[in-house]
Amino acid sequence: MRSALLNIAIYPPARIAKKAIVASRRFAGPDVLFTLNMRDHYPHITIYMTRFPLRNLGKVEQKLAMLSPAIKRIRLRAVEYRQDKEGYVDVRFVLSQEMARLQREIIRALNPLRE
Repeated sequence: MRSALLNIAIYPPARIAKKAIVASRRFAGPDVLFTLNMRDHYPHITIYMTRFPLRNLGKVEQKLAMLSPAIKRIRLRAVEYRQDKEGYVDVRFVLSQEMARLQREIIRALNPLRE
């Protein structure tokens, strides 16, 4: 069965995305794989990463489109910043009730499509 690895994510507000892009460029060095931009490397917050059969990708998109309007403003609090040797910067957040609820809803909606 052919499958695709999907990263279900949300984008931060534009003002925060711009700050993340500036920071990404500041950390960039000769061995860095990429820097954030708004073309092919977006600042984002991963909610759920898993594989889906290729035949279910349309259904995944439909489910996410149905869930998206219900997403409201979610406040996050960063608790850790780290950078690996390739330059990748990761921010760890406190798992708020709102974010945990959103993650559960997405997983509940999409898990049956993993088969």
